[in-house]
Amino acid sequence: MNDNKDINNHIPTIHTLEGDLASAVNDENYGKNIIKIVTDPDKNSTLESNQVNNMGGGSLSGIFTKRNLLILIIVIFVMISVSAMLYILSKAKNVPVDETEVVASTTSTTVPVIKNKNFLNPEIMQSSDFLKLNRDEIIFEINKIKKNLNEKKITANNNIEIGTNLNIEQFFEKIRYSGDDSLIRSFDDIYSFGLYSRGGGRFENYLLIKVNSFDLAFKAILDWEKYMITDLKDIFIGNNEILNTETSTASTTVSASTSTSTTTIVNKKYRTKDTDTFTDRILKNYDIREYIRNTDDIHIIYGFINNKFLLITSGESSFVDIKDRLIKESISR
Repeated sequence: MNDNKDINNHIPTIHTLEGDLASAVNDENYGKNIIKIVTDPDKNSTLESNQVNNMGGGSLSGIFTKRNLLILIIVIFVMISVSAMLYILSKAKNVPVDETEVVASTTSTTVPVIKNKNFLNPEIMQSSDFLKLNRDEIIFEINKIKKNLNEKKITANNNIEIGTNLNIEQFFEKIRYSGDDSLIRSFDDIYSFGLYSRGGGRFENYLLIKVNSFDLAFKAILDWEKYMITDLKDIFIGNNEILNTETSTASTTVSASTSTSTTTIVNKKYRTKDTDTFTDRILKNYDIREYIRNTDDIHIIYGFINNKFLLITSGESSFVDIKDRLIKESISR
């Protein structure tokens, strides 16, 4: 009998949730005891906690520790961030291209964008990449274009716009602009450069630039006048020269024989006189500034069209034509 008592004393008590709840009900503080039993992991099991640990098991509270919750939150945050980045990148690849902008080249690392490239509605569009050319090479390229146009027998009064693959700032850098930077700051990105055919193999150059600040552009271009002659030389070529040929015949008698020689004399004449400096003129109701130096074949005319565009040409015909085109296109739009 004593042996049985000793065995019963050493047998561990098995707790059950139902038994603990029943015992707690008999106590006057049973409400608090029930809460303790339900939330106590040692009592909310069929075995003692040390037995559970020895078996390799664990409670849910062991899984949802602060460390594990922090790791879970970090993983979720990283996944959301990566998903958001992938979504933004996919949207960026599908952004539509603005059809009003014409990219001049796709091979250059710094590709300028020339807007409204054909706003003058020219008869001929001539593409030429000035980006890799220096000033002398640009002059050679312009003369080459003139030669090709003459070979194709381009008639008079045609506008030939040249796509330079340069923005306006790069264009002025290429011609070695010597004026103040304020003039370039007054410009917009919109500009047009090209030739106007006069017939008989003659061309006038033009440069039309949209202006953002008229007051700044007007002051800066007056300061540029003392350098403009050099900067535009060989690019803006005049057409004032008239060739007069005179033939003279001379006879010489030596002994019994007489020889006759013919000499051709070329006299250069010019349609207009030199101005020596920029002077004011009225051309078709527009105020212009004009410079002529026939010996160097330079003729420069410039003026502002409605205070919105600066027009520089190498002759009267191109100035009038482009001014009329610009006003006509502006009205039609």
